[in-house]
Amino acid sequence: MIHKLNEPVAIIGAKRTPVGKFGGGLASLAATELGSIAAKAAIKQSGVALQDISLSIFGQVLQAGCGQNPARQVALGAGLQESSIAFTLNMVCGSGLKAIHTAAQSIRGGEHDFAVAGGIESMSRSPYYSKKSRWGVGYGNMSLEDGMLVDGLTDAYSKKHMGEAAEWVAETYKISRSAMDEYALNSHKKSLSSRKKLRREIIHVHTRKKSINEDEGPRDTSIEKLESLKAVFKRDGSVTAGNSSSINDGGAAVVLASKKTVEERGLKPLCWIRDSVDGGVKPEQVLMSPVSVFKRMRLTFGLGVKDFDVIEINEAFSCQMVALQRELKINQNQLNPLGGAVALGHPIGCSGGRIAVSLPYQLENSANGMGFAALCLGGGNGTGLIFQRSLN
Repeated sequence: MIHKLNEPVAIIGAKRTPVGKFGGGLASLAATELGSIAAKAAIKQSGVALQDISLSIFGQVLQAGCGQNPARQVALGAGLQESSIAFTLNMVCGSGLKAIHTAAQSIRGGEHDFAVAGGIESMSRSPYYSKKSRWGVGYGNMSLEDGMLVDGLTDAYSKKHMGEAAEWVAETYKISRSAMDEYALNSHKKSLSSRKKLRREIIHVHTRKKSINEDEGPRDTSIEKLESLKAVFKRDGSVTAGNSSSINDGGAAVVLASKKTVEERGLKPLCWIRDSVDGGVKPEQVLMSPVSVFKRMRLTFGLGVKDFDVIEINEAFSCQMVALQRELKINQNQLNPLGGAVALGHPIGCSGGRIAVSLPYQLENSANGMGFAALCLGGGNGTGLIFQRSLN
């Protein structure tokens, strides 16, 4: 049965920090600080008074050591009232996007008129775990565990790294090394050529050492350089550091408002959120979970690839993107027009927020004004969000 799309919720502000390299320009800032910077900028853009925003939801994966309720820290750091509500959401790589959807649902339900939502992550500051320290080792050596690997990049069931899931995709869908490297090269080319467009969504970040005003990941690479890299996750594999997304830091935020409030106050939406779609596959097939998301969207709303001008799918690995493009028959011009995570980077809890910030700007001059954001996420789920430029 085909359902109508839900009541639209407006995005009236959308900003993000640059995506910082691992140990790079943003490494000195906590994830919550990055979130506050993005939230402040989005709120300023929206023109809404701080006291009018009563809800904050932020996604974050690597929360260990960040203090109680990171979303609350983001909210107060952005200047919101102490009476406002905040909570933090963890849906692995889909955290930022699902936080935005959850905030939109709260607005639809009449609980709030305005909300700020998005994603945050500082992979540079993720701690190591010493699980035996509390009660003592007793005898022998004690090892540390990398919290980023345990909670962000390793399948909880098979204990395999996400890179091994990428090798499975390459083998199962017969994706050649050359196709992966070519995709990676194009991602960097698109990102570099889109610097001017990306400036609209990025807020400058000032640290004690420097000012960062653009993503640190995109580089002027070549197919020869990419081909020279060795496989990382399997001795005879094809997944390399060059055709994979990187480890990064960043914050992204949008300000949401109800349709009624927009009309009453004469606000100007950047675009509208229409609905969310989720899907699921076997955990080891996680990178292909967006296929299940598109299938469910077709069954639920009657919408398919051809209905969208822009489709943003988070680029965890190039082999995944080549496989998804083939399986879903996505036109190359539709998919990640400004480049994706292979070039920009993948601060896991932030990435869904980054995509959601970018889509409103990309839809401004599109033909049909429809956009779709999707991400795979550890455990085998996938999540997506439908965007519409105008309700006219």
